Amino acid sequence: WRNELPPGEERIGGVLVRRFASRTRNVRDFGARSNWVFGYPHSLQEEIRWLDSQGPRSPALIRHIARVRHEFDYFLFFSYRYYHTYHGIRAVGPRALLVPTAERDEVIGLGVFAPLFRGVRALMYNSPEERAMINAAAGNDDVPADVVGIGSEVPERPDPGRFRQRHGLPGRFIVYVGRIDANKGCLELFDYFVRYARGRPDGSCGGPPPPSLVRSPSASGPYEQGEDDDADPSHGSVPAPVRRAAGRVGRPDRLRGPAGQHVLH
Repeated sequence: WRNELPPGEERIGGVLVRRFASRTRNVRDFGARSNWVFGYPHSLQEEIRWLDSQGPRSPALIRHIARVRHEFDYFLFFSYRYYHTYHGIRAVGPRALLVPTAERDEVIGLGVFAPLFRGVRALMYNSPEERAMINAAAGNDDVPADVVGIGSEVPERPDPGRFRQRHGLPGRFIVYVGRIDANKGCLELFDYFVRYARGRPDGSCGGPPPPSLVRSPSASGPYEQGEDDDADPSHGSVPAPVRRAAGRVGRPDRLRGPAGQHVLH
């Protein structure tokens, strides 16, 4: 949660951007609170302290949107589980729209979030599975909502052959998009892939040889777009030729995808 850019105002493409400083997270404190909240009986206040410890914590941001809440029709919040969303929604009340980006993990069961899902003006889900999960956890079926997914603009003339040649990939391959993190389902993703590959060592099972598993550049660091790479930020900066050549894109977050993506999409 580093402050990569200084707080203040800046115009980018004609849009006024206001930045607010966030406080550095104490990793040990957050780890201890996580162990307590997810391992033992606890109170709602302890959940809120866990949320504040997780961060990114920016009281200045919350004070600002509370002060200007009557100047805007709506406030759009992304990712339900973080400090800015929880306290921001409470600050602006019925003007809040939420894109929860929820995952299937223990956080969805914390009691502090159910009122949040029931108290916003509307929700925009990324998949039907995400909507069903939150409805079951929060009982918010009556809150206006829709499954909006994630948009993607595919260039007219991507060149998958160029990518194959550059990286020596004559056969089929699967692209993994995202951080390599157990919390993102990577253990399950890689286990599925290894079992799949072991069952088809040379195509003797009646199908083609197993594909290669290719890690997206964004999985290990920023992707530096070349002059003839067609990048699409909605796919984690994976160039369109890569997606077109791969045919399959690994996204282990099962409940986040625009159409309920599973381990292989």
